[in-house]
Formats: sequence, structure tokens, C-alpha cells
Amino acid sequence: MKPSKYILVISYFVNENGMACSHHIDDRLAHFRAAGYEPVVLSSLCVPKLHNFLHFRVPSVSPSGLRFELRQLFKRKGKESLLWKARNLILLPLLPFYALERMFVRIDTIWYWLSPGVWKGKNLCKKYNFSFIYSTGGPAVSHSIAYQLQQKFKLPWLAEVQDPLIHDYCANTDQELQRLKRVEKETYQHADRMIFLTQQAMKSTEARLGTKGNGSVVYPGAPAIQQQPSHALSDHFILGHFGSLGGVRNLQQLILGLELALQHNPSLIDILKITLYGNVGDDDRARIDSFSHHDIFSLKGIVPREDALRAMDNCNALLLIQGVHDISTETIPSKVYEYLQTEIPILALVHKNPELTQMLQSMNHFPTATSPEAICETLLRLYKNFCEQNIVAPKTSPYTIDNAVQQIISLASRNMTTG
Repeated sequence: MKPSKYILVISYFVNENGMACSHHIDDRLAHFRAAGYEPVVLSSLCVPKLHNFLHFRVPSVSPSGLRFELRQLFKRKGKESLLWKARNLILLPLLPFYALERMFVRIDTIWYWLSPGVWKGKNLCKKYNFSFIYSTGGPAVSHSIAYQLQQKFKLPWLAEVQDPLIHDYCANTDQELQRLKRVEKETYQHADRMIFLTQQAMKSTEARLGTKGNGSVVYPGAPAIQQQPSHALSDHFILGHFGSLGGVRNLQQLILGLELALQHNPSLIDILKITLYGNVGDDDRARIDSFSHHDIFSLKGIVPREDALRAMDNCNALLLIQGVHDISTETIPSKVYEYLQTEIPILALVHKNPELTQMLQSMNHFPTATSPEAICETLLRLYKNFCEQNIVAPKTSPYTIDNAVQQIISLASRNMTTG
């Protein structure tokens, strides 16, 4: 039976394993369908095709855009594949055009998806009677496409900003920074609702623009767990981190805090094991190697999302690290919501983010400042609770995908037309 209501979902990345901005929308598609809105997805060419939903992929039209998207396709085949090993040879014909482009235009490659995205979006708007447009994802180009479609077809538009559009490393050149500022202003002024993932991100945007009233906060949530997990028992206290480490999100403060904790209670080293799932940068590998008890760390590498979720059940606590950077004051890592669904205690190194601290405290978790002294204190408290079997069970998380989708539909409904 043909659906009566469609929504156009615009996101550069979808169906991309290991990418938070992709998981964000991937998790929601089935919930939109269950709520009676069939998603029609418009994305870049470089992601795998969704087989259970209408999914239209279009390439970027530039040497750098094609180069980036082809490299992504080759990488997905595996670094041992012939395509990946021969990538430089295959891409060689693009090299002169790529070099010429980079000499004169210095903007992020992903912006070259704008024109083909608008072209395909117009075709889709003529074919389907969309109830609303929903642009989301990391790259801001999705909002530029949605803006042009909204202006032409007068459809309701919800724009979801997963990360702040403006921060101190958002652009490599002034040209790109000005473009991002224009996108932020256009989106806030013309979208029927601009959705933020934290209260602070919304406040900061409104302060930059000198206006307010068109923003809403929707906490993204994570898929609900159907059954209460039976966490594995162990003689060791296993602290698990899931996600990439390196750069500003690193182990430096944790290791300093751990060194202090060992001075207060040396027996901690006989109990604590720290397991790291995901990519670990060279800087953190060097920190681990330099730590006097480096054998407590176990590096598992990158694993599929489903395997990571299963591995969480083997942990006594989950480690969350916010980078010591201003952007952390406006963001809540998407991994938080997956952690919360497990109902396993979370040790969170939080950088100047009262919103995240309050969220975790309200559900009996363990947020701490990123100073070594604060981390030491929290580690010793977790260790004491573990030895005494006195850890209070975390509360059930209210942050689910279904709740987020219902909020989005509610925000759209005031301006929605039905097919």
C-alpha cells in the first residue's frame, strides 16, 4: 500500500558504520515509518545504499568531491582489498584537476555536494508530496540544500544541527567561515524550527545571531534495550571506553588521576582493568606506554557497533571522556545515550558542561571534572563501591529514539501539510 505521508530526509552521511552523525539519523528512520511518515533519504554517493527505505545518492561535482567519495568507497572494501591498494593509481587522472581546484578554491570538499543535492532534491519534491523536509547531520551543506528546496516549494522545514556550526576549528579559511555563518543565519531565520542537541548550543547560536525564539532542543537518545542486561561478574573492575581517542579527547587527565589514586590506594592496580574499543591515536598510545602500569590497558581496536554494544555488558563501568575544549560546553557526545540505555554506571570526564553533569547525576552516574584530583576522587569512590558491592543501580534512561522522533513530528505538525 502506498504511504500517504512522506518526509524528505537530507543528510550527507547515512548508513555509515562507526560514524555518529550517521547513526543519529539511521536509528530514526524506522521510527518515522512507524509513526506514519515514510522517509525518502537523500545522501551523498559515498555511503552504502539503504535497502529498506527509499534512498537516493548523488555524487559531488568537483575533482576533490569525487576523489573524497571514491576513496570512501574504496576504504569500505577494506584496506587489504585491491581497490584500496590501487587507489592512487585509479585516482591519478583526477590529480591535475584536483590540484588546480585546490589552488583557487579552499573550502571543504563536502560543499561540492550542494548543487547536485539541490538538483536531486527538486526532482524528489516534484515526485513526492512531502509533509516536511528534515535536514540533519554533521556537514552543514544538508541545511543549504534544504533551504533552497524550502524557498522553491514552500514546504515546512526542520533543520537539526548535531554539532555547533560555528566554533574555532569549523573552517580552514575565512571564505568557508563566512559561508558557515550565512548557513547558520539562513537556517535559523527560515527553518520552521532549528533543532539543537543541547540547551547551551541553542543559547550560543541565538547570542551570535542576536535573536531567539526559533530554536528547540531535542535530546537524540539511543535505541531502547528491550531486556535488562545481566552484567558479567568478575574479580576485576572493568572500565570500558567505546569510541575514538586522540587529539583533545584523550587519556591524559585520566592517567594523571589514576596516578594520584594509586598513591592513595595502591591496591587499586590489582583490581582495575581499562578496556578501549575504537581507534586510539598515537598520542594516547604513547601515554599508555609511558604509564608505569600500562598492562591494565587493553586495546581492542575498532569493532562493529553491534559488537560494541554487546561488549559493554562485560564492563562494570563505562568511561566517557569529553575533550578539554570549548566545544565540549555545547555538546553531549552521542555515545552518552547508548551508555545510558545499558544502565551500567558511567564514569564521565566532563568539561565545563553543567547540562551533561546534571543529566548524569540525575540517573545515579558519576560525572567528574577533568582535573586529576577530581578524577582520582571519583575513581576511588567507584573502587570502594565495587569492593563493598555498594553501587547504586542507575535509573532507566528516558532518552530514546522514539521520544526524539515524536518530538520532531510534533514540532513539524504545526506547519505540516498532508498528502
